[in-house]
Amino acid sequence: MQARVGDRAQVWVDLHRTSASKALYANPPDWPQMRVWQQRLRPGDLFLDIGANVGTYSVLAASLGATVIAVEAAPDTAELLRENIALNDFALVDVVQAAAGSVAGRTRFTEGLDSVNRIDPAGVREVDMVTVDALIGQRSVAGMKVDVEGFELHVLQWAACALREHRIELLQLEWNEASKAALGVDRSPVEALLTEHGYQLLRARDDGTLDPGGHSTARSTSSPLR
Repeated sequence: MQARVGDRAQVWVDLHRTSASKALYANPPDWPQMRVWQQRLRPGDLFLDIGANVGTYSVLAASLGATVIAVEAAPDTAELLRENIALNDFALVDVVQAAAGSVAGRTRFTEGLDSVNRIDPAGVREVDMVTVDALIGQRSVAGMKVDVEGFELHVLQWAACALREHRIELLQLEWNEASKAALGVDRSPVEALLTEHGYQLLRARDDGTLDPGGHSTARSTSSPLR
Protein backbone atom coordinates (compact mmCIF):
# COMPACT_ATOMS: atom_id res chain seq x y z
CA MET A 1 0.00 0.00 0.00
CA GLN A 2 0.96 3.64 -0.33
CA ALA A 3 0.77 6.61 2.02
CA ARG A 4 1.06 10.31 1.29
CA VAL A 5 3.94 12.34 2.69
CA GLY A 6 3.40 16.08 2.53
CA ASP A 7 1.30 17.47 -0.31
CA ARG A 8 3.00 15.93 -3.32
CA ALA A 9 4.86 12.75 -2.34
CA GLN A 10 4.07 9.13 -1.51
CA VAL A 11 5.89 6.13 -0.06
CA TRP A 12 5.31 2.41 -0.23
CA VAL A 13 4.30 1.14 3.19
CA ASP A 14 5.34 -2.19 4.67
CA LEU A 15 3.61 -2.60 8.03
CA HIS A 16 6.61 -4.56 9.29
CA ARG A 17 8.92 -1.57 8.79
CA THR A 18 8.59 1.04 11.54
CA SER A 19 9.80 4.05 9.58
CA ALA A 20 7.52 3.39 6.62
CA SER A 21 4.43 2.41 8.61
CA LYS A 22 4.44 5.71 10.51
CA ALA A 23 3.33 7.38 7.30
CA LEU A 24 -0.04 5.63 7.61
CA TYR A 25 -0.85 7.34 10.89
CA ALA A 26 0.13 10.95 10.32
CA ASN A 27 1.06 13.23 7.45
CA PRO A 28 3.80 14.17 7.81
CA PRO A 29 4.78 11.22 10.03
CA ASP A 30 7.39 13.03 12.17
CA TRP A 31 5.05 15.96 12.60
CA PRO A 32 7.04 18.72 14.38
CA GLN A 33 10.33 18.06 12.59
CA MET A 34 8.82 17.65 9.13
CA ARG A 35 6.69 20.76 9.61
CA VAL A 36 9.96 22.65 10.12
CA TRP A 37 11.29 21.39 6.79
CA GLN A 38 8.03 22.17 5.02
CA GLN A 39 8.41 25.77 6.11
CA ARG A 40 12.16 26.08 5.58
CA LEU A 41 13.08 24.24 2.40
CA ARG A 42 12.85 26.04 -0.93
CA PRO A 43 13.34 24.95 -4.56
CA GLY A 44 17.03 24.64 -5.31
CA ASP A 45 18.08 24.03 -1.69
CA LEU A 46 20.38 21.12 -0.88
CA PHE A 47 19.12 18.63 1.73
CA LEU A 48 21.16 15.76 3.19
CA ASP A 49 19.28 12.75 4.56
CA ILE A 50 21.88 10.83 6.57
CA GLY A 51 20.41 7.49 7.60
CA ALA A 52 17.62 7.87 5.07
CA ASN A 53 15.96 4.49 5.71
CA VAL A 54 13.11 4.12 3.16
CA GLY A 55 13.16 7.83 2.38
CA THR A 56 10.23 9.62 4.02
CA TYR A 57 12.40 12.69 4.64
CA SER A 58 14.01 12.43 1.22
CA VAL A 59 10.73 12.38 -0.68
CA LEU A 60 9.31 15.19 1.46
CA ALA A 61 12.36 17.37 0.77
CA ALA A 62 12.30 16.54 -2.94
CA SER A 63 8.60 17.35 -3.13
CA LEU A 64 9.47 20.84 -1.86
CA GLY A 65 11.91 21.30 -4.72
CA ALA A 66 15.14 20.53 -2.86
CA THR A 67 18.03 18.59 -4.31
CA VAL A 68 18.57 15.60 -2.01
CA ILE A 69 21.52 13.40 -1.13
CA ALA A 70 20.07 10.33 0.62
CA VAL A 71 22.60 8.16 2.45
CA GLU A 72 21.54 4.65 3.46
CA ALA A 73 23.90 1.72 4.09
CA ALA A 74 21.63 -1.33 4.45
CA PRO A 75 21.24 -2.85 0.96
CA ASP A 76 17.63 -4.01 1.41
CA THR A 77 16.59 -0.64 2.83
CA ALA A 78 18.47 1.28 0.15
CA GLU A 79 16.50 -0.66 -2.47
CA LEU A 80 13.21 0.40 -0.85
CA LEU A 81 14.52 3.97 -0.75
CA ARG A 82 15.15 3.82 -4.51
CA GLU A 83 11.65 2.42 -5.05
CA ASN A 84 10.14 5.37 -3.19
CA ILE A 85 12.20 7.82 -5.23
CA ALA A 86 11.03 6.09 -8.42
CA LEU A 87 7.41 6.08 -7.21
CA ASN A 88 7.51 9.87 -7.13
CA ASP A 89 9.66 10.23 -10.25
CA PHE A 90 12.08 12.55 -8.47
CA ALA A 91 15.11 13.30 -10.63
CA LEU A 92 17.02 15.41 -8.10
CA VAL A 93 17.62 12.70 -5.48
CA ASP A 94 21.01 11.00 -5.33
CA VAL A 95 20.99 7.76 -3.34
CA VAL A 96 24.37 6.96 -1.79
CA GLN A 97 24.46 3.37 -0.55
CA ALA A 98 26.93 3.79 2.29
CA ALA A 99 27.24 4.57 5.97
CA ALA A 100 28.21 8.11 6.98
CA GLY A 101 30.93 8.27 9.55
CA SER A 102 34.40 9.35 10.53
CA VAL A 103 36.45 8.22 7.54
CA ALA A 104 36.08 7.29 3.89
CA GLY A 105 36.54 3.55 3.51
CA ARG A 106 34.75 0.41 4.67
CA THR A 107 32.97 -0.54 7.90
CA ARG A 108 30.89 -3.38 9.36
CA PHE A 109 27.14 -2.89 9.49
CA THR A 110 24.16 -4.76 10.94
CA GLU A 111 21.47 -6.29 8.74
CA GLY A 112 17.74 -7.00 9.05
CA LEU A 113 17.05 -4.53 11.86
CA ASP A 114 14.96 -2.07 9.83
CA SER A 115 15.30 1.46 11.23
CA VAL A 116 17.87 0.49 13.87
CA ASN A 117 20.58 -0.93 11.60
CA ARG A 118 23.90 0.71 12.45
CA ILE A 119 27.67 0.54 12.32
CA ASP A 120 28.85 -2.40 14.42
CA PRO A 121 32.28 -4.11 14.49
CA ALA A 122 30.39 -7.41 14.74
CA GLY A 123 28.02 -6.52 11.90
CA VAL A 124 27.31 -9.22 9.34
CA ARG A 125 27.91 -7.02 6.29
CA GLU A 126 30.75 -4.79 5.14
CA VAL A 127 29.64 -1.51 3.55
CA ASP A 128 31.20 1.64 2.17
CA MET A 129 31.61 4.60 4.52
CA VAL A 130 31.62 8.26 3.46
CA THR A 131 32.04 11.60 5.22
CA VAL A 132 29.71 14.58 5.02
CA ASP A 133 32.52 16.97 4.07
CA ALA A 134 33.44 14.73 1.14
CA LEU A 135 29.82 14.39 0.03
CA ILE A 136 29.14 18.12 -0.17
CA GLY A 137 32.54 19.58 -1.04
CA GLN A 138 32.24 23.36 -0.93
CA ARG A 139 28.47 23.46 -1.35
CA SER A 140 26.09 24.97 1.18
CA VAL A 141 23.41 22.79 2.76
CA ALA A 142 20.01 24.21 3.69
CA GLY A 143 19.15 21.20 5.83
CA MET A 144 20.59 17.95 7.11
CA LYS A 145 18.83 15.17 8.98
CA VAL A 146 21.09 12.73 10.82
CA ASP A 147 19.62 9.50 12.23
CA VAL A 148 22.38 6.94 12.62
CA GLU A 149 21.50 5.11 15.85
CA GLY A 150 23.93 6.83 18.17
CA PHE A 151 26.83 7.53 15.81
CA GLU A 152 25.82 11.17 15.18
CA LEU A 153 29.03 12.39 16.82
CA HIS A 154 31.19 10.58 14.24
CA VAL A 155 29.11 12.02 11.40
CA LEU A 156 29.41 15.56 12.73
CA GLN A 157 33.13 15.30 13.48
CA TRP A 158 33.64 14.69 9.77
CA ALA A 159 31.35 17.52 8.77
CA ALA A 160 33.68 19.85 10.65
CA CYS A 161 34.64 21.97 7.65
CA ALA A 162 31.03 22.65 6.68
CA LEU A 163 30.04 23.28 10.30
CA ARG A 164 32.96 25.60 10.94
CA GLU A 165 32.08 27.65 7.87
CA HIS A 166 28.33 27.53 8.71
CA ARG A 167 27.54 25.96 5.35
CA ILE A 168 24.94 23.74 7.03
CA GLU A 169 22.04 26.00 7.88
CA LEU A 170 19.89 23.65 9.96
CA LEU A 171 20.43 20.13 11.34
CA GLN A 172 18.00 17.60 12.74
CA LEU A 173 19.49 15.12 15.20
CA GLU A 174 18.30 12.21 17.30
CA TRP A 175 18.56 13.07 21.00
CA ASN A 176 18.08 9.86 22.95
CA GLU A 177 20.05 7.10 24.67
CA ALA A 178 21.32 5.41 21.51
CA SER A 179 24.75 7.03 21.74
CA LYS A 180 25.40 5.25 25.05
CA ALA A 181 24.98 1.88 23.37
CA ALA A 182 26.92 2.91 20.27
CA LEU A 183 29.79 4.94 21.74
CA GLY A 184 29.46 4.66 25.51
CA VAL A 185 28.75 8.38 25.94
CA ASP A 186 25.68 10.59 26.23
CA ARG A 187 24.89 13.48 23.89
CA SER A 188 27.13 15.98 25.71
CA PRO A 189 30.01 15.65 23.18
CA VAL A 190 27.57 16.39 20.33
CA GLU A 191 26.32 19.49 22.11
CA ALA A 192 29.90 20.59 22.80
CA LEU A 193 30.95 20.12 19.17
CA LEU A 194 27.99 22.11 17.87
CA THR A 195 28.51 24.86 20.41
CA GLU A 196 32.19 25.05 19.44
CA HIS A 197 31.14 25.74 15.87
CA GLY A 198 28.62 28.40 16.90
CA TYR A 199 25.41 26.38 16.71
CA GLN A 200 22.57 26.31 19.20
CA LEU A 201 20.13 23.54 20.07
CA LEU A 202 16.48 24.14 19.30
CA ARG A 203 13.23 22.24 19.79
CA ALA A 204 10.74 21.75 16.95
CA ARG A 205 7.21 22.79 17.89
CA ASP A 206 4.06 21.28 16.43
CA ASP A 207 3.52 24.38 14.29
CA GLY A 208 6.97 24.04 12.70
CA THR A 209 8.60 26.88 14.59
CA LEU A 210 11.81 26.43 16.58
CA ASP A 211 12.31 27.09 20.27
CA PRO A 212 15.49 26.97 22.42
CA GLY A 213 15.83 23.86 24.56
CA GLY A 214 16.10 21.09 21.97
CA HIS A 215 18.34 18.99 24.20
CA SER A 216 15.30 17.96 26.25
CA THR A 217 13.55 16.28 23.33
CA ALA A 218 14.02 13.04 21.39
CA ARG A 219 14.86 14.92 18.20
CA SER A 220 16.61 18.24 18.10
CA THR A 221 17.43 20.79 15.47
CA SER A 222 20.49 22.97 15.51
CA SER A 223 21.29 26.14 13.62
CA PRO A 224 24.09 28.70 13.67
CA LEU A 225 23.81 31.52 16.15
CA ARG A 226 23.03 34.75 14.32
